[in-house]
Amino acid sequence: MENRRKWPRTRCWPIHTAAKNGKSAQVVRLVEGGEDVDLEDTSPYAHNYTPLHHAAFKGHVDTVATLIRIGAKVEARAAGGTTPLMTAAYRGKADVVRLLLAHGADPTLVGCGDTAARAAERSGDTELVQLLRDSEKLTAAQRKDKFATPEMRSGQKRTAPASGAASSNAAKRPRSTPAPSPAPAPEKKGKATAAPSPAPAPEKKGKATAKTKLTEKVS
Repeated sequence: MENRRKWPRTRCWPIHTAAKNGKSAQVVRLVEGGEDVDLEDTSPYAHNYTPLHHAAFKGHVDTVATLIRIGAKVEARAAGGTTPLMTAAYRGKADVVRLLLAHGADPTLVGCGDTAARAAERSGDTELVQLLRDSEKLTAAQRKDKFATPEMRSGQKRTAPASGAASSNAAKRPRSTPAPSPAPAPEKKGKATAAPSPAPAPEKKGKATAKTKLTEKVS
């Protein structure tokens, strides 16, 4: 037992094995269980690959998409600065290359002295080389629009016009018209016409003549 060789602490973790084998569901379970989605593989000849590097190297499109969805870094750097895009290009995995470009991978980055296009030259896929060279001339937004998958486009359609849909629904909603004010009640004729003021009472002739006679006597 004392002479038994001890394994180095460097090792390939289960998440790396799952990514290599394209086991997307297992990758998700491991990350949900606390595994680091960007854990570096420190086993011999693994070049410090992350799970995304391994999945891209093997060409597992579904696993690459799953790793990106659960938060893997698209431009994670392995030994020498290699990115998942470079590993996929080196192996001629065109579908993975397109997916990574759609999610923001930069084809102009350099790792181990090569860009993704130069790495693709080693695969012998001339169409992939030209695709990467053309993508170097595009902005990140243009690359995302050009290489977006149907799922990405449908997701954008569902989420992007949220505010516009609300405004259009508001525009389509019929405007509430204010209730008409009630018409004034007709005035009653008896109340409407003011009662005529009473005419002054005529002076009584008897009193007037008595006063005149009295004044005549005094004078």
